[in-house]
Parts: sequence; structure tokens; C-alpha cells
Amino acid sequence: NGVLATVANNYGCTPLYYAAHYGYLEMVKTLLEYGASATVVNENGVTPLHRAAENGHLEIVEYLLANGASATVVDDRGLTPLHWATFGQNLEIVKFLLKHKALVLATDNRGKTPLHWAVCGGNLGVITCLLEYDQVLISAVDRRGNTPLHDAAMTGHLHVVQYLLEHGAQLTAVNTDSETPAQMAAHHNQLAVEQYLLQQEQETTTTVHSGNTTFCWAADNVSSDVPHLPNPPEPDFTSPGLQNQSSFVIWGLTGYKQ
Repeated sequence: NGVLATVANNYGCTPLYYAAHYGYLEMVKTLLEYGASATVVNENGVTPLHRAAENGHLEIVEYLLANGASATVVDDRGLTPLHWATFGQNLEIVKFLLKHKALVLATDNRGKTPLHWAVCGGNLGVITCLLEYDQVLISAVDRRGNTPLHDAAMTGHLHVVQYLLEHGAQLTAVNTDSETPAQMAAHHNQLAVEQYLLQQEQETTTTVHSGNTTFCWAADNVSSDVPHLPNPPEPDFTSPGLQNQSSFVIWGLTGYKQ
């Protein structure tokens, strides 16, 4: 019944959407044969191709692209199938999409590239693939000025942070909130990443564009862990940061005793 093949539920999801999502290749073929559209979208603009890419169904990705789907389609958040595949850590699908006109520099509504999404997933194979395709991704910034290194620091993937630094990521890059990756790690309580980045900086009192040192920033955000580094360089806790306040002054203003 061709009508049943195209009917959608209250969320705009058709049988093809669910078949692609769960990996039912033969069902996908049957539905397309009976009139389902490979380009159909749900209420959020998500296509069957987005779901197949996210969930690792390579054969379905191939079949949908061969039957009218586009590798550059975007959902309501501006995400392409490549974004979904990178976050889903599906290396073979990432490779396939890149060979079929997917845009490696495509940005979503927040300005994030597929590499921003990949570092959050933590798969070095996917990250390596993207950077080999276009090294410029290493310094791409989203709408808030976050580089992939910022996002890796935020999500706590130490192995990704190390890899990005080895491949040219800027340790002291600052976003629109004047946060370095180390400060981003502190903000999100990613202690191991925070310690590693501070050790890499070698000088913990280096100021960023806002005038805040790493210690001043940590003090303002009530983090007791930042000063406790293994074999740290000698920090200057009296070095002034934003508004000429030292880290000790900021700790006092925030009522932090420890």
C-alpha cells in the first residue's frame, strides 16, 4: 500500500525514518519501492539519512544516497549527515560521506563544524579522518569562539586534547568569554584535562585577553582543584587579573575558605 509507506506520525516521522534509524535495510528498499521519499523530513527537519548516519548503518546510507538523498541536507539545527556521523563515531560512514560531496567545513546553527562534534564523541579515528581531509578544521571557531580544543577540554577527553595539541591546536586560544581551553576545563570540572593543559602552559599566571589569569578565573568559579598540580611551576597568586583583583581577593569575595 503506497499510502502506508508515506504516512507520518504526530512527530512527522514516516516508516522510512524508523527503518533507517534501526537499520532495516530490506524495509528501506521496500518502502522506497512503494513510494516513500528518501528526502522526507520530520518536524525537526531530520531525514532518514541523518538517522542512518548517526547509528552506523552504512548500507542504508549508501542506498539512500543512491535513491535521491543528499549528503549536504541540513536539519533545523543546521546539522548535516556528516555532523551526525561524526558524533556517532561512525568512521566508515564519515569516509563514505566525504567521498560523496559532504561538506567537511559545514557549520551548524551554533557555528560548529563536524570536527567540533567529533571531539565530543572522542573517537580518534574520526578526528584523524577529518583533519587529514582538511587541516584548517583544527583552528575553526564556533559562534562563541570555541575551537575544537575548547570542546575537547569541556567534555573531558584527555586523549583528544593531547592529539589536537600534537596536530597544531592553539593552547592559549580564547573564546568570546575570554576563556582558554584550560579555563573551559576548569569551568566544567574536568580536572585531568585542566591539569594537563596548565602543565602545558608552563606559566600558570599567563593572562588572557580579559586580564584574568588561570588562577583568578578558577577562584572566581570556586574551584579548589586548580592550584593542586603535580610538580607545578611556582604560581603568583597575587598577580592581578580582571579589575586588578588577585586570585586571593576573588576567593575572598566569593566566600571560599578552603
